[in-house]
Amino acid sequence: MSTIVSFISQFLAQPIILISLIALIGLAVQKKPFSNIISGTIKAGIGVAIIGGGAAMLNDSLPFISEVLSHKMGVNGYLPTTEALLAPALNKYGNTAMIVMIGAFIFNILLAKFTPFKFIFLTGHIMLYLSIFFTMLLMNVAALTPLYTIIFGTLILGLYFTLMPALTYYFMKNFAEGTMAIGHTSDIGILITGCLAKLFKNNKKDIDNMKLPKGLDIFGNPIVGMTLTMVPLYVIVTLIGGYEYVYQNYSKPLYPIVYSILQSLIASAGVGVVLFGVQMMLDELIPAFRGVSEKLVPGVIPALDCSVTFKFGKGSIIIGFLSMFIGTMLGLFFTTLCFAYPKYYFTRFITLFLCRRICRSCRK
Repeated sequence: MSTIVSFISQFLAQPIILISLIALIGLAVQKKPFSNIISGTIKAGIGVAIIGGGAAMLNDSLPFISEVLSHKMGVNGYLPTTEALLAPALNKYGNTAMIVMIGAFIFNILLAKFTPFKFIFLTGHIMLYLSIFFTMLLMNVAALTPLYTIIFGTLILGLYFTLMPALTYYFMKNFAEGTMAIGHTSDIGILITGCLAKLFKNNKKDIDNMKLPKGLDIFGNPIVGMTLTMVPLYVIVTLIGGYEYVYQNYSKPLYPIVYSILQSLIASAGVGVVLFGVQMMLDELIPAFRGVSEKLVPGVIPALDCSVTFKFGKGSIIIGFLSMFIGTMLGLFFTTLCFAYPKYYFTRFITLFLCRRICRSCRK
């Protein structure tokens, strides 16, 4: 029995499989032709896999910036990486955490069906991380047994999956036409940003709709614009961090400038891969969810990862990333100067990139 539960838990814990199953159910409920069901299911899952591949490219190239800057600042710190902690956490808490995740997902569906909060959380990796995190807290801090951890974890996390997307749906529905919500741990940050952005609600200019000056219209393409931003950023960081340090620790045998340019191009390519994967996933998932909405849970809205907002922005992709970067560096300098912490935690630059989307619709 435990083997079966473990297999099902691991099976459903994979975002590719989870999204594929949702697409399969949605298309099947609509009684689509068998070939369309198979095609849509595969494309939805492969879209998620492509997003993961693009994120991996970004995750490989972006830490270079924070690591070099942390060396130059002369402080000891950590660069938090969820993936590095995932394996040991799964070994110790995996079985309980997986049951919590499945239970919370089922509870989320029930809440979506019988309450006004019609959101189903579909960001698979976030569901997995939160399930493990909640399980660790309940078993260690609250000292609950596995049974009570499953009960309370299911209820709390199910409410989280249902209510968190509701916080930012007001800002999403204006430019996503009510077809999706954000299902991510950054929902509270997005809510705060959206509320602050209301201060500019009388501003008629939109960075994504503005006609750029002649010669700058190339920034209208997010890939080209990101590349033109990332290349000088990486080169500047290399020069600030120290030519010899970068050579000895990162670029050898390549020249540091060559290495920094290559890393910036890899980061930009990662953006392109993510964009392609997002579009591929949404092309299958949104129609599939229409079937789920009509047949199983009327009015349901999928809550997806932050990266789904990429398709709605052009200039804001660049402006948002640079704003997050500057704000994070200012915050880091402030804490360095004002607090005598023995260690410092540097935000992962993949997080800055994925969570940088400015809610332009909140001005309306």
